[in-house]
Amino acid sequence: MGTDRVFVARLVGLPVYGPDGERIGRVRDLVAGLRGDANPPRVLGMVVEMVTRRRIFVPMLRVTTIDPGAVKLATGSVSLRRFLQRPNEVLVVGQLIDAPVRLVDTGLDAVVADAAVEPTRGRDWVVSRLAVRERRGRLGRRGQAQIVAWNAVTGLTLTDRQGTAGLLAVLETLRPADVAATLSELPEKRRYEVVDAWTTSGSPTSSRGCPRPTNASSWPTSASTGPRTCWRRWIPTTPPTCCGSCPPTRPTSCSP
Repeated sequence: MGTDRVFVARLVGLPVYGPDGERIGRVRDLVAGLRGDANPPRVLGMVVEMVTRRRIFVPMLRVTTIDPGAVKLATGSVSLRRFLQRPNEVLVVGQLIDAPVRLVDTGLDAVVADAAVEPTRGRDWVVSRLAVRERRGRLGRRGQAQIVAWNAVTGLTLTDRQGTAGLLAVLETLRPADVAATLSELPEKRRYEVVDAWTTSGSPTSSRGCPRPTNASSWPTSASTGPRTCWRRWIPTTPPTCCGSCPPTRPTSCSP
């Protein structure tokens, strides 16, 4: 089955092909089922972005091969229904990376930097390993990354303390349009956290999007007031409010 163990960050952006070589789209995320025990969660499927920018769900049972350069499916027939996340599901890239954990052996706090998935004998895929970094405080250097089993950590739930560094690192490898498409699929609160971190981290901006504000406070980021911030030029705003560099004649999109 190609590579048996795959780290999710390397999957993002890989092309997805049917059995006859027809291209279906690109991998944007993996969907895992949340569990109430310490067993590794089962990977339910992939979020695949088609050429039309529509994101669909492809079950893992349809995946036959995951190679370093592509993902191949057993059939080219896929559901074109737009992907909608369910309450018992978690996006591995969008929500699991940067989640806070505690190492069982040492009791030290850490954050998830990446996750590895691998197939089981029953043809299921599970999140079997985690790449974690110890927390060294705000002013300290980042801790060394180490690979641990899923059950070697505790506290792996989505909370308000979830960070953004790992997800930003993944986004840095994508094209601007793909970054915006990924952000638009995140839960609203998580999207605000990532956008806020992006604008204050000094990340480079695309020549096709809005310049990063010199004063981060100029971006309205309160989730309680609804989606108001325009990020780049691909995400519309409600009400139509944009960043300061957008022309007044186009209030719902940034200048190209």
